[in-house]
Amino acid sequence: MLRSRTKPSTVRRRPLGGLLALALPAAMAGLLLGPAGPAHAAGSKLYVANEGTDSVAVVDTASDTTTATIPVAPGPEYTAVTPDGSQVFVSSIHAISVVSTSSDTVTATIPIDSYVPADDTARQVTVDPAGAFAYVVTNDGYVLKIATATDTVTGTVRAAEGTPTMAVHAIAISPDGTTLYVSGDSSSVSVVDTATLTVRSVIYTGDLRSWAIAVAPDGSHVYVAYNHHFAPQESVVDVISTATSQLTARIPVATYTDGLQGIAVTPDGASVYVTASVSNTVSVISTATNTVANTISGLEGPVAIALNSTGTTAWVSQVGNGSIAVIDTASNTITSTIPGFDFPFGLSVGTSMYNFVGFLPPVGDEPTMNQANAGQAIPLKFSLNGNQGLDIFNTGSPAAQQVDCATGVPVNTSTLTDTSGNSGLQYDATSDTYTYVWKTSKAWAGTCQQFSLGLNDGSTHTVTFQFQ
Repeated sequence: MLRSRTKPSTVRRRPLGGLLALALPAAMAGLLLGPAGPAHAAGSKLYVANEGTDSVAVVDTASDTTTATIPVAPGPEYTAVTPDGSQVFVSSIHAISVVSTSSDTVTATIPIDSYVPADDTARQVTVDPAGAFAYVVTNDGYVLKIATATDTVTGTVRAAEGTPTMAVHAIAISPDGTTLYVSGDSSSVSVVDTATLTVRSVIYTGDLRSWAIAVAPDGSHVYVAYNHHFAPQESVVDVISTATSQLTARIPVATYTDGLQGIAVTPDGASVYVTASVSNTVSVISTATNTVANTISGLEGPVAIALNSTGTTAWVSQVGNGSIAVIDTASNTITSTIPGFDFPFGLSVGTSMYNFVGFLPPVGDEPTMNQANAGQAIPLKFSLNGNQGLDIFNTGSPAAQQVDCATGVPVNTSTLTDTSGNSGLQYDATSDTYTYVWKTSKAWAGTCQQFSLGLNDGSTHTVTFQFQ
């Protein structure tokens, strides 16, 4: 990945020849292999609401293991992770807990009683794509808007008329963050403007008992799971066009009330996954044909479902056996089960990002055009705000690629880099610095090469050198 660069005439050039001659021995002398236990590893994490223990479990999706259990406000039901992976908002009966993913602790508790009737309770929670606001829907149909920077409620609106017998359950947000969709036991979907926090329109579907709602990644359709459709009586997923606010399809999922409780759309928009707690299945709907294309069986009380950012894996909470089922979406099969939960309900997946600082002197970060001698070993130093262990590289990283010295445009494909003397990656706890000693090639004389450091949190960091 090429970062933005300044024009060639204004590119800063930093000579490295003399500096590196001094810096390399000093850097190597002060380096220590990082301790085995990282402070807080980045990567994909699953946040599961444990209703039975008033806690949120943190699951490392790479190893399918629970790495932390966080006490939260009583009765946690749903979770939502901010796009940058830094916070998790947890809806409980009378409060919203805000969890810091860097410390796995609750940093704020937001009571809802001041904004809704005393007997009202929080239900689903979602976060906007920019990560600026979280939205919580309540049993009585109120929507609370929470600023994620201050953990304060900035506005409320009654989006739907919820009652003890006709409760409101579900909320979803459009990909551009401008619109909320709210559904519940009644046969209506409320459309809420997030900027003004007003109800823009109400769409009547004619179906009842919705516990789950989702929006297509392109924002074109809303998918609403209903447990009660009349004539014939069946569980269905209604498809609503966001352009016309009209019901465009009704997809039969079961010929009875099947307890549809979770719904998720794949990132490519091709499939919709729906959990059914009565038949103990997950239905896979093709959005091209609006039909059930596959049914995954063998679950025990499936409720909520979450997909990873690439849509290759789904996680399903199972209240029947206190576990999380891991589903491979390519084969639509259960590949593993993560045990050890107490009435797991809502779950969400996020990626914790490293706090990358670098590249550090004597190397200049982009848009600096660093100068070096071809064949030289270059110590590339950076910090991740603490020891994160040594397993931090993404597959295919670090890599180098020749680029045009004037424009920065790639000239050829990237290749994996070599390290000087097989020194590899090292961490110095005293200076909180990682060092990767890059062994350059003498054949690079007269060229410009871009070093690319891809980390397992999904981020990529580059630096460019002109070799003499």
